[in-house]
Amino acid sequence: MKNSDSSKVNQNLKDLNEKNTEEIDSVEKQLIEEARKKGDSYYILDLGSEYYNGVVREQNFAKAFEYYTIASEMGNVIALSNLGYCYLYGRSVPKDTIKALECYEAAADLGDINATYKVGDFYYWGIFPITQDREKAVEYYLTAYDLVIEDEYPDISNYPDVCLRLADCIFYGLTDFFDLEDALDFYNEAKVFFDIRINEYNDRMSDKLLKRAEEGILKTRQRIAETEDDSIGSERSLQ
Repeated sequence: MKNSDSSKVNQNLKDLNEKNTEEIDSVEKQLIEEARKKGDSYYILDLGSEYYNGVVREQNFAKAFEYYTIASEMGNVIALSNLGYCYLYGRSVPKDTIKALECYEAAADLGDINATYKVGDFYYWGIFPITQDREKAVEYYLTAYDLVIEDEYPDISNYPDVCLRLADCIFYGLTDFFDLEDALDFYNEAKVFFDIRINEYNDRMSDKLLKRAEEGILKTRQRIAETEDDSIGSERSLQ
């Protein structure tokens, strides 16, 4: 008898959850339609990001892709860039680096910071259909940096990512515009802002990036110390 009652309760709960899901979907469709009529692409973008990140809502890449598509069709450049992520990592759609690059390049042409450094990533790593060209990658990273520092306050969603990429390029000798002290500064900036993203915004996707920044700080400090030791040794040999 207890098993039977328990089974009925579970079924009722299941029916209720399904009903709630249907009601939520219905309300969402109404709100999105209202946003479309008002031309409010950012409301739809934000809703898509809530599903993509899975912080405010249960993660659902299919819904994220749907809402990013709607917002991008309304001219939202951030949504267009976000579609690039869906294609690049195969989230709810088949992985397609060509379509990802098309989204990133189109958004970068419109001045989107995120898309600009992601195009740089294609050149840095040689992601199909791009042939590896790290000098070209540095150009995109520098462009992204120029864009991100235009505002009085750093854009937390992009600033640390750009700093991390530039720091890596400096450390590995891919640009002559900066030195190791600059690399250390960029790694430190990246660490600070990844910390904020994780601790204040619960952005768990930044965990690995924070670790990269911390490792970069350690290896750059070590390289600077080794360079100073070599310099002291050279001076002594000349005495």
